[in-house]
Amino acid sequence: MRRDDSPAARRHELFCARADGTKQGPSRLFESAVRTEGSYAKGEQVGIWRSWYENGKPFWRHRVVAGSLDGPEITWDHKGALMSKGSYRAGEREGPWMVNDLEVTGRGNYRRGAREGRWSFSSEGHRIAAGAYRHGDLEGPWMFYWPGGGLESRGTFRRSEKHGRWRFFEPEGWLRVDIQCRAGQANGDFLAFDRQGFVEMRGHFENDVGGVQALDGTGSGGGLCGYQCWARDHCHTEDDYRTVDDD
Repeated sequence: MRRDDSPAARRHELFCARADGTKQGPSRLFESAVRTEGSYAKGEQVGIWRSWYENGKPFWRHRVVAGSLDGPEITWDHKGALMSKGSYRAGEREGPWMVNDLEVTGRGNYRRGAREGRWSFSSEGHRIAAGAYRHGDLEGPWMFYWPGGGLESRGTFRRSEKHGRWRFFEPEGWLRVDIQCRAGQANGDFLAFDRQGFVEMRGHFENDVGGVQALDGTGSGGGLCGYQCWARDHCHTEDDYRTVDDD
């Protein structure tokens, strides 16, 4: 049994080794109050590895083959709540996964380490987003929901950018805005509706440049400027789309 210490990083490891120093057999690593245990073969991690928080709750559990993650992995937060569950193949996520960032839970599939196919996202028991990925990018139709469950917006993505027709709804369910987007910019006609379904403003944009006009003929100054800016902003690519980021 040997010991490797790194005081600056609050890290030390107890492990078995061959005469030449190559790690072989059980290992126990302590790093910043996290304990990790597993085994080495010819200097590479192999088999089941586990990690625990300082309070004794499990942190993660996974399988290693030839130094790469391969097989099931489960992670938990420091209170014991499930954070993610799925499988790896040759170091990349593969197949069905559940991922959680404490506020949003996502469920879907990975292929060669990238999200692929249909995914759905929920928060506090309510669905908040659903759509498909292709090679890790949002692709095709997506729908987003208000916290109470009503539809907030729907439209299409192309390589994670809003493209085509997008419609935005008020929490009560009525259509507020219908706009055309292209490559993450406002491009095409813009219509704003009142709660009775009548058009109250219209406009047109080309590459985010344009304006809106009320049906009474007033221009996009004053209060209407909010719709002009709103149109541009809501075609832009948002950072997270209320989904869970990959690690």
